[in-house]
Amino acid sequence: MTDNEKKLHQRLEKLEELLAHQSLSLDEMSGEVLRLREDHADLARRHKALVNRLEEFEDAAGGPASMVQEKPPHY
Repeated sequence: MTDNEKKLHQRLEKLEELLAHQSLSLDEMSGEVLRLREDHADLARRHKALVNRLEEFEDAAGGPASMVQEKPPHY
């Protein structure tokens, strides 16, 4: 094997190693994106449920204006 062939072989090995590390990193990032997407969907669902509950409370109390607390007469 000539010196040039050895250098090419070493470069090829380094490229293969780099590709393996990048592939692993990409897989890890894809998993994290999926987890974040699921968390976001859960938070959006919970937010919508809380907004609905708040609207129900407002309707039961006569609307948001009636929820404003007035100062007691002694102020």
